[in-house]
Amino acid sequence: MNQKLMDRLTYHATAPIPLSTAPKYCHETPGDDDDTYAFNASAPRPYVALATREGALINQHLGEATELHVYDLTQDTPEFVETRTLPKPGGGDVRWQNLARTIKDCHTILVSGVGETPKKILETMGFTIHEVNGMIDLVLVALKKGESLNHLIVRAQTACGECRGTGTGCM
Repeated sequence: MNQKLMDRLTYHATAPIPLSTAPKYCHETPGDDDDTYAFNASAPRPYVALATREGALINQHLGEATELHVYDLTQDTPEFVETRTLPKPGGGDVRWQNLARTIKDCHTILVSGVGETPKKILETMGFTIHEVNGMIDLVLVALKKGESLNHLIVRAQTACGECRGTGTGCM
């Protein structure tokens, strides 16, 4: 069996199962309301998810995160909504598809780092991902106001090739 088929089967097999598929009212038929477990990129998504180690800074790589903090940016000031537990590491592409289900009401993900595979999968599903470091409140306010996050972008430190410097430039 090919890997893509296996990933798809695993994705569907790990989806939560609703406790009851019976109609809520006698005039409804099962399946009339939308699947609360499906990811729908066109549904309203007012929230932002971020990875933090201690709750003050955006300072965690998405692959290392076991939970994401969710904030509402529709209020006057960004407001903490809740903490959401993420799928366990492993599982390949299915992990990122399940993560998308977990934060399906979020439009943006703020992390200090993210691998190419999860970034590609999540961006394809409509998420905007910013790799930034900084105080949560300051980053959220800048994002809400539509300000540039350029000064917060995580940059790899590299040397000129002739020395083993700190990546801040040759002296």
